Amino acid sequence: MADNKIEIWQCPVCNSQLDISGLGFYESVTCTGCGLTETVHTVISGCRVEGVLGVGGMSVVLRARDLMLNRYVAIKLLNEVYRSQPERVARFKNESTMMAKVRHDNVVSVYSAGLARNQFYIIMELVNGKDLDTIVGEEGPLKPLTAIEYTTQAVLGLQAANNAGLLHRDMKPGNIIIDSAGCAKVLDFGLALGKHQEDTEELIWATPYYAPPETLLRGEEDARTDIYALGMTLRYLLTGIGSFDRTTQSIDELLTYKQQLLPLAEILPGANESLCDLVDHMTAYDPLERPANYPDLLAELAAVRAALLSDEAEKTPEKRVAHIFRTLRFIGITLTVALTVAAAAAYLFIPKPQQSYITPVSKSPACNLLLQQAEQALSSRDFKLANDKFRQLMAEPNEPALLAWSALHTACLAEMLNLPTARTDYDAFVRMAAANGASPAAQQIVADFNRMVANDSGNGLQSPYLKTLQLCKTARAHYAKGASREAETCMTSADVARRELSGPYAEFSNAYAAHVRKGMVDVERVSYKQALQALQAHNLAEGRRRLRAMQSLPQLSQARRTEIGVLLEVCDVADAAFAMLKRRCGSRYTPGCSPEKVAELVAGLEQGTLSSELSALCYMLAGNYRQAAARNPYRGRAELQAPFAVVMKDWLQRLGY
Repeated sequence: MADNKIEIWQCPVCNSQLDISGLGFYESVTCTGCGLTETVHTVISGCRVEGVLGVGGMSVVLRARDLMLNRYVAIKLLNEVYRSQPERVARFKNESTMMAKVRHDNVVSVYSAGLARNQFYIIMELVNGKDLDTIVGEEGPLKPLTAIEYTTQAVLGLQAANNAGLLHRDMKPGNIIIDSAGCAKVLDFGLALGKHQEDTEELIWATPYYAPPETLLRGEEDARTDIYALGMTLRYLLTGIGSFDRTTQSIDELLTYKQQLLPLAEILPGANESLCDLVDHMTAYDPLERPANYPDLLAELAAVRAALLSDEAEKTPEKRVAHIFRTLRFIGITLTVALTVAAAAAYLFIPKPQQSYITPVSKSPACNLLLQQAEQALSSRDFKLANDKFRQLMAEPNEPALLAWSALHTACLAEMLNLPTARTDYDAFVRMAAANGASPAAQQIVADFNRMVANDSGNGLQSPYLKTLQLCKTARAHYAKGASREAETCMTSADVARRELSGPYAEFSNAYAAHVRKGMVDVERVSYKQALQALQAHNLAEGRRRLRAMQSLPQLSQARRTEIGVLLEVCDVADAAFAMLKRRCGSRYTPGCSPEKVAELVAGLEQGTLSSELSALCYMLAGNYRQAAARNPYRGRAELQAPFAVVMKDWLQRLGY
């Protein structure tokens, strides 16, 4: 049917009729007679639309089934704001034309494009899988070999696009999707340009964290532009860090950040040297200092892969035994020939259990009696009495080892008993330990305790007992920040360390670990509240970080998982909305302003329903879904609905509103 003809929808229940000529694809109509809601215009170029895959700053992507070829496809449409702008439509058409030139296993294929119902569409390959941003958000940083493999595949896809005369200009983890067979595919060439085309856009649409300096400066771009963004992507895959430390919208601050980018080796101590060099090379501030082209980059990636494989081989027991043998021969020491490689591996490389920490001993019988009473209280789980005894020991000025030992336990016990934690003068007992008469054992206890203060991982502690307590304390700190995966790793390590303990301190470490785990029950509630606070303040980067951290919580309910998925999609839409407000309204827009204030600012721009849309968006970010539904300008209306309306309907249905 031609777009200019009247099209009538008849309600299958009450036979009421409505004009739906002005509605776009996959939009809803509500019967004025009986209230029935039905989705209309679900067929695009022989493909039946079945749902919404995602929403970006400029477009909406639908899931559809090709009725002729019986396969699923993705259909990309410009959103309402941009589909009426000739320049944006021209760029959208340009995207389809340029992508159609690229045929490669590592690039999402374009099948066809066209214009229908006054909307330009692109029909593309639908990849069943997850993008790298989602994978890292759910599973944490990737293993180096896996990260290099995905990066290599992405380079092959970008090289194919480059050979067709195309620059991507928005490389980031979310634009690399991994299918069920482990194949990486580059997608979303929405910002792409031909090699000799000039960018005339008023806005910089590329994601700031991944965008190279020359893009932020509106300078000349070439293949090294995409290489930089891919290098930042590789950093994210290895570290899990994909955002700035704080929110910034200043180009000068972004450029300063990129000039002062820390070397990867400082973020990942102990990482393979060639891997660190590669990432630093790809993310050099000056384009001339990056790999010059894709063949050079592929050669570097191959070399790093070989180095990583060599590292893996060196970690095998056979390799390590051979290295020991070579070293011993070199310094003139012989081994018995009957010692086999397997026996050597068993003897040399199986970790030996460490002895439980020896508690300090005092010259004072009274102090030893107090320590014995404290240990007996720990064994019987009378933690209040134990705390009293340890606090009495802390009053002995000439017992530096006992002071450190008791300070540690009073801090943990006060936490378990919900008492005000006593402030310990660490400098005082360190000076006392160095004083004449302090035994080496006392100095070691103080040194380990002092290391606990400075080291938040516990990995530097030799005592399995001290390591257990420190790992538990670190887990609490991680959970308080919403980093549940790191916290669970600490608790697992603490469980391993506790197996080597016995006696009263084993009882206490078991009780302390149980106390920490019990405190994690409220993590979901606290993390959710902190995430909403960040989103309500329009600090989307922090909100995303906390939401993605919540996704890894094992006790998370399915309803909460659905809500997190919706909120992450809301963040994607809000990114572009708040950037537009900042550009159009200047200082009148302040991050975190109320939905009413946002609506007021947008109303002054005379953008039709945009005022109500952004107001609803702000209520979504605040977790007030009922109010968001009430502010939705398309709710229950049969007239023209934008892709925003389709998305709002999808969000609210998934949330049960």
